[in-house]
Amino acid sequence: MTEQIENLDSSNEENYAIEENDDIDAIKEKFQKLSERDKKNSEANKHLFERAKKSEGELKEFKGKYEPEKKPEAKLEKSEEMDYGQLAFLSAKGIEEDADIEFIKGIMKKTGEELKSVIKDEFVQSKLKRMKEEREAEKGIPATSKRSGGNARDTVAYWIAKGELPPAEMKELRKQVVNEKIRIDRERPR
Repeated sequence: MTEQIENLDSSNEENYAIEENDDIDAIKEKFQKLSERDKKNSEANKHLFERAKKSEGELKEFKGKYEPEKKPEAKLEKSEEMDYGQLAFLSAKGIEEDADIEFIKGIMKKTGEELKSVIKDEFVQSKLKRMKEEREAEKGIPATSKRSGGNARDTVAYWIAKGELPPAEMKELRKQVVNEKIRIDRERPR
């Protein structure tokens, strides 16, 4: 069913403007024609509105049937490597060993969680602690503990003699070692 819709700006349209020389009958006739045209336009608009509503319903139905399924995104799928921001975050948390980083990447890939939530997980924390203890045991270096009676690793002299800085988690001792090195350099004759 095709319906011709009249273009209101068309040139074949009658002039409905009231002019000075129009009599009452001419004015009534123009008013009658305008009323008829208005009624016709109103019916056409109603019909167009109904078609638009029907089309809108069909579109929603079509979209519902043929909408592509969205796949959940894995957080590490884009790149198997961590970016510098993630590595800096791990470093700030004292996690710098390659084995630890690979372990965390694996957990992130399996769970799809972000780095921050993986690091907070109790299982991950305990596994990282166990991995660190195993590495220290392999090296033959005793782990620091509060019970040990003066572990050599807890002294500034040990680290000055070794020529290295203590691990990142020993922040206060690191500061003391740096300050001692500066003091020794100042006192050294030039």
